[in-house]
Amino acid sequence: MKLEGKKPELLLNFDEFVNVWTDVIKEYYARGISSDNIMKAFRSDSEQEAHFEMEYFIMLLVIAMRQWTKKYFDEKAKKKVQDSVVEKATAEIFGDNPEMQDLCRDLFEKRFKMMEELSPVKKLTGEEQIRTSAIGFARVLVSECTQGKEETFKDVIEQISVVFLAAESTFLHLSKNTILDGNGMLFGKYRFLVSK
Repeated sequence: MKLEGKKPELLLNFDEFVNVWTDVIKEYYARGISSDNIMKAFRSDSEQEAHFEMEYFIMLLVIAMRQWTKKYFDEKAKKKVQDSVVEKATAEIFGDNPEMQDLCRDLFEKRFKMMEELSPVKKLTGEEQIRTSAIGFARVLVSECTQGKEETFKDVIEQISVVFLAAESTFLHLSKNTILDGNGMLFGKYRFLVSK
């Protein structure tokens, strides 16, 4: 009989934890904008392409932070992580530009609120709900970045949905397997135990 061992855990300080979230967001951002199947709908117009890349990035942030904010622990820690991830991911993808930081922060807050109204986080429990949410996010994204009927962009929505679904699963896994280290709190520092 095989005994189940404890999952390996990493103890990450605050900056390391923010880096993990940022790296995962960057990975899914790269997957989307390097996909010819997605980008073909936006490449004919450089302004539209830039707009899509920004909106796509913001939607990934929203998906990530919706999973993160579902956690049931210290609200200050959740907010601090969220703000830091938005700032760091923006700087790493678009450069450390104060105007870009402000733009991304404002757009993130608007999209986060909008998506919460359309699809409350509390309802994201089963796999079917998460799949529906990913498709909904893709539809909203495409409608924000294109003119014309949705049917025209059906294939693009499907491709974006696939990336969003994979991203959401990864973000959910990271969030579910993270706990706040109580010992760090004693010294006024946030540290996180992350199971693999």
